[in-house]
Amino acid sequence: MKKRILVILTIAVLGIFTACKSEETQGTKEPSVTKEPEVAATTSPTIAPTVAPTQKPDDSTNPEDTNNTEDYKLDTEASKAIREVLLGEREFVSTDEDNEKTTINDFDYYYGDKVEKTYWGDFLVVDFDGDGNQEVVVEVYEAEDSSMPQMEILHYEDGVVYGYQVVEKGMREPNTDGMFMVTSDDSNYARLEFDKDKYTYINYDVDDDKAYEEYKTFPEVRYYEFTKANIEMYVRPASFTWEVEQIGEEETIEWNITVKRIADGYTQKIHMAKDETCSLLPSENNMVRIEDVNFDGYDDIIIHKGNFGAQGASGYETYIWDESAKELIHEESFFDILNPEIDYERKLIAGSRRENSMEHEYYVYKFQNEEFVNVATMVVRSEDNNMVHVSVQKNEDGKISEHVYGVVSYERYKELYEEMLNSAK
Repeated sequence: MKKRILVILTIAVLGIFTACKSEETQGTKEPSVTKEPEVAATTSPTIAPTVAPTQKPDDSTNPEDTNNTEDYKLDTEASKAIREVLLGEREFVSTDEDNEKTTINDFDYYYGDKVEKTYWGDFLVVDFDGDGNQEVVVEVYEAEDSSMPQMEILHYEDGVVYGYQVVEKGMREPNTDGMFMVTSDDSNYARLEFDKDKYTYINYDVDDDKAYEEYKTFPEVRYYEFTKANIEMYVRPASFTWEVEQIGEEETIEWNITVKRIADGYTQKIHMAKDETCSLLPSENNMVRIEDVNFDGYDDIIIHKGNFGAQGASGYETYIWDESAKELIHEESFFDILNPEIDYERKLIAGSRRENSMEHEYYVYKFQNEEFVNVATMVVRSEDNNMVHVSVQKNEDGKISEHVYGVVSYERYKELYEEMLNSAK
């Protein structure tokens, strides 16, 4: 597999070219309106792309770049223990191997067999059993270039991290409430319960019409690239809770969003109305994300405003935590970044836009002088024989330069994209 950002690019370029429940135990295993508003409230779920599998997360973070912000960040024994496992600093119990203790560097179990080596790919964070502690699911591969992962679930209980391996078909597209899809004759959806070295599928009957509605109530969990920076960012409790109140419908729709900083109780209400250029409204269940968009060590809030234009690019607003003012500050320039992806390793934000079926643009933004600045743009246009035309424009201290690479192979194009990202960090 390739890095998630490259998988996104792969998809883009390919586009250019052409509750009855049963139990199954696994052995040991703010505005006024002209009419009375209809209001729906949504609260934050318990929450905490595809990468080249790696044995241990890359550590390129300079400790001097990180402020001492641990006084406000929350943590639990479970999150700390699972982070340590993912960083290769702690053993976990492999329940599929007679409870053998191992580390990610020594883990050699894949699809029921002992193998020479395994590789760990993307991960997701979700509380499957509703106990307030996060589980982590990691893609595990037998070979570095494999595209067939098994799913290793890491669960903390009574001071021990347990690992359980399930096939990919046994856990597909988990949502933020811990419910997921399964491939089975008897069930399409399920949940999990844990008891130390055992786990149990709580299956929904295949004929249960309410299961789909329950599943769709919450958005899918996001996957993260398996890096040290991402593990430290996402494998911990959220520092904010949030609630969304929807007012009105369709063309008159508006939202009141209340966010609360757990550590000190700071609360801020944000009002947002539908943007007139929006082509697809955001889901109130998936409007708010917690990220550190300016990489200062303090969590910020980004809010999905919906999709825009004929190509459906996602737009977001951000509210950055100002530690000196002790409040969230709206930064308008973030909205310029379409389809933003936060790169914690390089401390930049990557954006993208599909101009048409033949042309895509990829952007790099940095937070400079209290705003987000476009420092590089790559334009990719399809050509014959799986070739692409590539040009890169850079903005260095206000000086614009452009390099036209011309028609290159797909592999060379991916290399040029990585070079653009690395030169911006």
